[in-house]
Amino acid sequence: MMRHRSEINSPKLVWFRTKRYGFGWYPVSWQGWLVSFIWVAVYAGLISTLNLRLNFSWQASVISVLLAIPLVGLLVLIARKTGEKSTWRWGHSQPQDEGTSRLK
Repeated sequence: MMRHRSEINSPKLVWFRTKRYGFGWYPVSWQGWLVSFIWVAVYAGLISTLNLRLNFSWQASVISVLLAIPLVGLLVLIARKTGEKSTWRWGHSQPQDEGTSRLK
């Protein structure tokens, strides 16, 4: 497959950046923010609908948690596909040598 010259030289547009501490991403482009807002709106709408239909019962809470699992998985998949590679981070860009101490 032949690639266009502009595709080779242009950097990948990143929608989500890796967090400095811990694991995960945060939106940095309008596309990332749009995905985040749509995700929140869909999940809030589902929870509201469930609570209204099931009269704020415990079943609505259980179903809300069960619905969160695939929805969070979808958001993580989108962030992995369109964002930077994420691993567990302690805030350092380079791993520290084991022999060095943070306190001096």
